[in-house]
Amino acid sequence: ERGRVPNRELYARSLYTLGRIRAAQGQLPEAQQLLRRSLEGELSIGSTVTEDMIEARNGLADVLVTMGKSVDAEPLLRQIVDALTRLYGEVHPMVGVAYTNLGNALSDIPEKFGAAEQAYLKAIAIVSRTKGPQHQEIATAHNNLGSLYLKTKEWQRAADAYASSIALRSTLLGERHPDTASTRIGHALAL
Repeated sequence: ERGRVPNRELYARSLYTLGRIRAAQGQLPEAQQLLRRSLEGELSIGSTVTEDMIEARNGLADVLVTMGKSVDAEPLLRQIVDALTRLYGEVHPMVGVAYTNLGNALSDIPEKFGAAEQAYLKAIAIVSRTKGPQHQEIATAHNNLGSLYLKTKEWQRAADAYASSIALRSTLLGERHPDTASTRIGHALAL
């Protein structure tokens, strides 16, 4: 039948891939449209939560946060946490990463700073339990927690969070890595 998409899964996946490419190229409005269509396609396929559906939500949320639309990204990121928890249980590294991503969006919304802190702390706890205390995702969550504490002017808490991140990033990435340097700048600002 003309105009009919023969394989909805492949079509939704193709929209997702193109949306991610457009996002990487900095074409954010087009990326947002493509990723929204990809998610709509994934949702139309069925009610079962799939990894492709989670990935489509995550891609759209990433673009929304980059565009400064964290309020719009928050429900998508909460849905991702819920979906991953249903798929893998509450204590799984992917759930920890999802909490970090949720914290990143919430840390852009002043009235949600408390929820952002809780999301980062949950991410640290989950990843520590599943991957051990020496993991890059823990360093990222500590770094982002430090940035949040800078916003709330909790200088000592910011310095402590950054120090935790520096300790991990220095070991895992090395002293000369840009992420380690970036965390050192945050630490200096807190001090």
